Amino acid sequence: MGQNRDRVLVMSVDEEEVSYSRKTTKRTRQGGVKPAIKEKFVKYRDDLIGMKTFNPSIWQKECLEQIDAHDICFIDSHAGCGKSSIALYFACQQYLSDVNKQIVFVRTPAEMGMDRIGFLPGAAKSDKDNKLGVHFESTKALLQDFIGKNKMDSDEDKRIHFMIPNFALGKTFTDTIYVLDEVQLLQPLILKLLLERIGEGTKCIVLGSSGQLYATEKGRNALRDAKDRFFDQEGKSKYKRIGSYTFPKEANQRHDVVRDVIEAYDED
Repeated sequence: MGQNRDRVLVMSVDEEEVSYSRKTTKRTRQGGVKPAIKEKFVKYRDDLIGMKTFNPSIWQKECLEQIDAHDICFIDSHAGCGKSSIALYFACQQYLSDVNKQIVFVRTPAEMGMDRIGFLPGAAKSDKDNKLGVHFESTKALLQDFIGKNKMDSDEDKRIHFMIPNFALGKTFTDTIYVLDEVQLLQPLILKLLLERIGEGTKCIVLGSSGQLYATEKGRNALRDAKDRFFDQEGKSKYKRIGSYTFPKEANQRHDVVRDVIEAYDED
């Protein structure tokens, strides 16, 4: 991108303009000092409207800080809090600012509980897309919102890749924003193998909700297993290059009744 097409956006939080600083700022949400949120992810192109109009919540901005500060960031949070949006927002920012960066999005096509979609024949690329396309529809829609449909379509399979775990194994991803989604549906060993794909210049974002396990097969929930391996009982990371962020229930961006649903099922 030429410099004449770059702009810098300073976001406003509670009517207070703030700029990014690597120094961590203490903040409180209930009275007292207004929260000062660090801003770094602010470059966008004039013609990419989605990057300009997306307005991260205060929690999404906190999450961005953790993603930026670590090589691997685990985001274990309830549905509807915007974790996928902020991961892809970060990915698109990096992708647009560096032509050498690629986005690799991995999600398992696990069937939900007792529901079975049946065997879909064919091995050609078009058949593969028909089989797996539904699993990536929401992701592609977000990317199209951020960078535009034409750019998304033109860079798919070039700088933007959608994979299931089996297609990622054996590869090494360098200069990549590597997003692993719905990780609670994976087996722990599969997550280990996926994390071993990380190469130089790559940042990995691990998404999921350890309490949202649809698949009935035993031995899944790699997200819960990983939290026990990488973090202590208080949630503090055992490794400086690995971080985490958990959205609170009030970060829900869907209907308010979704919070009631989450609370009801959390009682189990």
